[in-house]
Amino acid sequence: MKKITRALASLVLSSSLACGLVACQKADSKSGNEAGEKQIKYQDGHYEARSEKTDKNGGYGKIAIDIKEGAITQVSFEVFDKDDKKKDESYGSDQNEGLYKIAQNSLKALPVLEESLVKQQNPNQVDSVTGATWNSYLFRDAARVALNQALPEDQKLSSDEDIDDALLNETQESE
Repeated sequence: MKKITRALASLVLSSSLACGLVACQKADSKSGNEAGEKQIKYQDGHYEARSEKTDKNGGYGKIAIDIKEGAITQVSFEVFDKDDKKKDESYGSDQNEGLYKIAQNSLKALPVLEESLVKQQNPNQVDSVTGATWNSYLFRDAARVALNQALPEDQKLSSDEDIDDALLNETQESE
C-alpha cells in the first residue's frame, strides 16, 4: 500500500511540476513577444495614398485611412488599371466567364483587407487573401505609404518590412 501511495504521490508531484514549467515557459514567451513588439502610435487625421508599386499589368491601389485617438478606425481601398480606370463590376468582363469570375472574386477581398487593417493596426500584419494576391500586395503597399504620413519620423515603415518581395517575384515567375 505504501508503494502505491508513494508512486501516486510521485506521479502527482511530477505532473504538477511539468504543468508549472509549461505555464512558466508560456508566460515567459508571451511577455517576451510583447516586450519585443514595436508599439506604433499614429497621429490622428485622414490620410490618402496611392501604392508606389504596381501589379504586373501596371495596376495600382488607392487607400484612404482615418485615424482617431492614435488608432486606425476606417479604411477604404480601391484598385485601378494602368489607364486609371477603377476596377469594378465590369472588371474582367472582356474575358471569358471563368476569368471574369476570378477578377470579380479578387475585388471581393477588398473589404476583408480593409477590416484586417483596422483590426491589426499594422500593414505588416495584414495577410494576403487567397485569390487576391495582387490586390493584397497593392493594399499593403498603399497602406504603408498612407500610414507613413501618420507616423513620427523615427517610426516610418520601409517597404521591405511590409512587402515580401520574394513572394511577389515567385508569383510573377509562375504567371
